[in-house]
Amino acid sequence: MCDDEGYTQQILKRKVTIRVSPLTTSFSIDTLKKEIGTGSWMKEEFVLLLVKEKNYSAALDSYVDDKKFDKVEEFCTTQNEAGLLTQLLTKYFEKHKKHVELKNIKEAEEFRRLALRLMQNQSSKNQLDPRVVLEKIPASWRFKESDVDLIGFLSSLFDYQLTIEENTKIAERII
Repeated sequence: MCDDEGYTQQILKRKVTIRVSPLTTSFSIDTLKKEIGTGSWMKEEFVLLLVKEKNYSAALDSYVDDKKFDKVEEFCTTQNEAGLLTQLLTKYFEKHKKHVELKNIKEAEEFRRLALRLMQNQSSKNQLDPRVVLEKIPASWRFKESDVDLIGFLSSLFDYQLTIEENTKIAERII
């Protein structure tokens, strides 16, 4: 199927046509990403390419920028990569800070709620790094408000972490 401009080949799940030279025997991920493009309707495929490159941070950015918050949290819990939820939480904190500085109160509040929800959902699952959480919580946040109890969350997070460490020490003594 050669022609003057090269031949076409379909890739991924959808019918996507990419023109390449007849001498090309394989695609590079960079070529595919360039052809698909970040503004494309093929966001899921783009994220798959980022994951293939182990560029999880860019994959998280893609979901967050598209406001696919449930999808990004699901992505973090289904990937076999440690620390993704902590990275996501950090991104929520950064977005919150950026919107506060820009005086975009509505957007800042959205990222505050997302961060709080993520922390509450993951507090007893050992998926968040307690040190990072403590370092990244904005100083302007109150520890107790009508919609959140940061003290309770932090207590739960550290209690779970200490229980794991205590059980490990006990197991080491038994063996």
